[in-house]
Amino acid sequence: IDKLIKQRTDKKITCSEFNKELVFECNGVLFTLIKVDDKANILLNNQDIRCDYIITPNNTNEIALFIELKGSDISHAFRQIQTMKDRFSKGYLKVYGAIIYSGSPFRTIIQNSIQKAKKSGFKNVFVNRSSLVLKYIKNEIKK
Repeated sequence: IDKLIKQRTDKKITCSEFNKELVFECNGVLFTLIKVDDKANILLNNQDIRCDYIITPNNTNEIALFIELKGSDISHAFRQIQTMKDRFSKGYLKVYGAIIYSGSPFRTIIQNSIQKAKKSGFKNVFVNRSSLVLKYIKNEIKK
């Protein structure tokens, strides 16, 4: 599992792939970035649907953030974060998702997918094109 941990910090975590980037501001709380979509991931087989990253605070189960850096298939990106949430979020008090995409999908697909995700247990799902900055503030993740 240590091979999957990419970063531990209380300052800023950055995930980026293919000109898409998520910046997570930790605000003094120690968080860990885990690379889920990695061939070294022994917890999953290569056929499993999965998101790219998970960010969780060290020493607490209050929040989990499931991240997908995607091309243009927003529906698949939602399935990826949903599948990982269903598998790994038990015990977390608040679960968030973040999808950074390229292309220009229909707003209705994004809005419907966010509503569906909230009904399935996500506190919120942040979706943005190209880049996204999220902040940890008082046990919440905000844009």
